[in-house]
Amino acid sequence: MKTEALWHEAVQPTITFGEPGGGAEVRLTGLPALLVVIVFFVIVIGFLARYIIVRRSMRAALKQLYTAESEQRSLFAAMEHVVLVIGRDGTFLRVPATNANARYRPTGQLVGRNASEFLPSEIAAKICAMTGQAIDLGAPVTDEISLALRGGGVAWFLATVTALDARSALWVARDITERKHARDATAQSEAQYRLLFEHNPCAMWVYDIETTAILDVNDAALTLYGYSREEFRAMRLAQLRPAEDVSKLDSIYKTMDPMAT
Repeated sequence: MKTEALWHEAVQPTITFGEPGGGAEVRLTGLPALLVVIVFFVIVIGFLARYIIVRRSMRAALKQLYTAESEQRSLFAAMEHVVLVIGRDGTFLRVPATNANARYRPTGQLVGRNASEFLPSEIAAKICAMTGQAIDLGAPVTDEISLALRGGGVAWFLATVTALDARSALWVARDITERKHARDATAQSEAQYRLLFEHNPCAMWVYDIETTAILDVNDAALTLYGYSREEFRAMRLAQLRPAEDVSKLDSIYKTMDPMAT
């Protein structure tokens, strides 16, 4: 009987808290000790499970981030616009690898440099001004800006600047060089036409082909007919023709109008 009691006492779990032999030592034996052991293992397993879950979540998040960055790089690479992140002081902070960026200047030559280092002072000042304006307004700012090309010539860009934070802004610039040249050529052509129209010694007028309302006349027409420009603009073309010619005007209009049938 004594042997059985000693064996029973020996197999019971025992946990001691505190330093052995110290006065603050606490000993748990039997069921309380077993419960402490179970709770300890549950906590350890819980931490391990949480670590595994967090690690898997981090892997999934990193994979999504990598995918998003890859898609962003592909998107930027396909863009034909210049894309820049510029600080308020004119420093180029980030330059994504777009087709346009590579064409006009390699990315590595821009990052960390200030616009005043390689651009004319007036262009660098305009870059700083537009960046600061976009940041201060908290709204996009759009304007045209020019860039001297390394091979010669000048490229024109329509730039839209949007604030990213209190110190930097995103620049997206589209090359409008061809459009600007066409616009300038049109303006020059219109100026030449206006010069010929105004100084032509023959009476000339411009009229609406649909309504035949007179839109403008030159000085020679004012002299020939004696009307003022305001009076001309209140008239139709038929009022300048003799009564016997009015009936012929319809056929003339149809001949001149490509949409007439």
